[in-house]
Amino acid sequence: MNAFRKLYLLFVILLSVTLSVSGQDKVTFRLVTPDIIVEGENFNVQFVLNANGKDFRMSDPKGLQVLYGPAVSSSTSMSWVNGKSSRSVSNTFTYTLLADKAGTYTIPSASVKVGSATYKTEPKSIRVYTADAAYGAGSTKAGSGSNAGQPRPQSTEKLSANDFIITANPSKSSVYEQEGVLVTFRLYSTRPNITLTKADFPPFENFVKEEVASNPTKQWSTAELGGRVYYTVDLQQVYLFPQKSGDLDIPAGTFDLVVPVKVNDPVGDFFGGFLDQYTEVKRTVKSKPFRIHVKALPETKPEGFGGAVGQFSLTSEVQKKVLKTGESYQVKLKLSGNGNFSLTSLPEPRWPEGFEAYDPEVNQATDVLASGVTGTKEVTYYAVPRYEGDYTIPATPFAYFDPAVGQFKTITIPEQKVHVDKGDGTSTKATSFTGQEEVSYLNSDIRYLKSSNGRTTIQTLSVPLLFLSYLLIALLAYALYRILLARLSGASESVESKARRAGRTARKYLKLAARKQADPDPSVYYEALQKGIESYISNKFRLPTSELSKERIRETLLGHGTSEELTNDVLSLLGDVELARFSPQVSGEEDLRGKLYGQAVAIIDALESPKKKTSK
Repeated sequence: MNAFRKLYLLFVILLSVTLSVSGQDKVTFRLVTPDIIVEGENFNVQFVLNANGKDFRMSDPKGLQVLYGPAVSSSTSMSWVNGKSSRSVSNTFTYTLLADKAGTYTIPSASVKVGSATYKTEPKSIRVYTADAAYGAGSTKAGSGSNAGQPRPQSTEKLSANDFIITANPSKSSVYEQEGVLVTFRLYSTRPNITLTKADFPPFENFVKEEVASNPTKQWSTAELGGRVYYTVDLQQVYLFPQKSGDLDIPAGTFDLVVPVKVNDPVGDFFGGFLDQYTEVKRTVKSKPFRIHVKALPETKPEGFGGAVGQFSLTSEVQKKVLKTGESYQVKLKLSGNGNFSLTSLPEPRWPEGFEAYDPEVNQATDVLASGVTGTKEVTYYAVPRYEGDYTIPATPFAYFDPAVGQFKTITIPEQKVHVDKGDGTSTKATSFTGQEEVSYLNSDIRYLKSSNGRTTIQTLSVPLLFLSYLLIALLAYALYRILLARLSGASESVESKARRAGRTARKYLKLAARKQADPDPSVYYEALQKGIESYISNKFRLPTSELSKERIRETLLGHGTSEELTNDVLSLLGDVELARFSPQVSGEEDLRGKLYGQAVAIIDALESPKKKTSK
């Protein structure tokens, strides 16, 4: 009986241990600090553990007074999903601290034991602000206590011009032609709960723009600017590659904000202020224009320079060095590094006489990050030898400009030896000859010249065969004429056909956007929607994609008889889609996607309708 009780107790203990860890995630131990801390005011720091622990310790924080702590609070929750139970535990160790002076301090590491393991937090640096700087961030002074140091309720004072600032910060003020410069558009706000409703980024004339990949969910942080503390978020980062030298000006961008502001309310006052009322205030903020000085590249450019500016390496690969006539000879060049990949061309090998070259295959993969534009560019060149023999493909130079050292550098692709054997029915001899030697030209109707008794005679053809030969030549000439005429006609009609098919092409992109509408990453959906609208405008109005600026679109649409109202709707939709693509994700995202999609369909239908032309 005692043995049975011992087994029963052991079973209960094992079951309890199993339930205690069931559904638990990996043990985490983290430090939480306030966003804004003010000198002379209490603030809380919390160490949060998602398990049951013991022997919690924290070193004394230098320069900070420990007023109270650690205060320990615990919570446990159970849940059942599909018949399976899970249990979560949270233990919080809270200290109340005080900083007498503004400055930078360090919250030291803390440790706690969970079972036989010890977990530690990393030390964290905090910034303590003066009262003037902190309260300049749209806060009203709070008393000491557990909420001190947290973002404070907004005041009912009027908004000032310095409450919202948008900066355009270039990483460099002086660059070379084609050298990339990173520009960051950053919003500084005294309030964290504002909404960006419209963003008109400045036009980047004389620049090629590459957008930096970013997280679609924008994260707010805090920063100091001009002695005040702001909430800040990056709106957009772009790399600009200047296309000419001189002082290039970038004008201001315009951004519309909606700010909730608390207002006095008699009902709220009657209930002791428990029912706060807010109104939305609209503000328009402009970024400051700025100038970039662009230095010209040296006038004397080396052989093999195709516009590459940056830091590059180049490798070559030859598939085979022995082949037959009629077979394809391939040379693959691979460019790697950091720079203006999209604007760089690689040198073509200098093919020997008798090699027929074909269009190359180009593949490019780049990553546009804040650290730079990096990637690879592969170009595969093809040529077919027509004659037998031994050939040499000369060395080919590739030159690029390195802005870090301010000079050109050259990489030489080594020469290649190629041996060509006779192919099956397609080869010829590539030997020099005199009047006494034979030359064979494959698939040719030209007869050989023969030497006979010191005289040169031409082999004659019978009259019927000669007549058929002339007839065949005439028919071939006529067929070539018809083919050339059809190609010229097709080239002249290609633009018109693209315009006629513009509606169908745009709807293909819109269908793609519709399939992306449920994608958790909203930028994927908005990018597809933007591409559909821009491709339609480009094809419909014969406008190159490189010229799709708002001014050019307005000029083109009005020039084709589109009404002022419909033109404004097109530009407004493009602005709204671009804004949604780069703005932080907000509530009502699903409704916004559907609304913009419906506007796109309606606008394309209106542009396709002959009624779009209005008399003035």
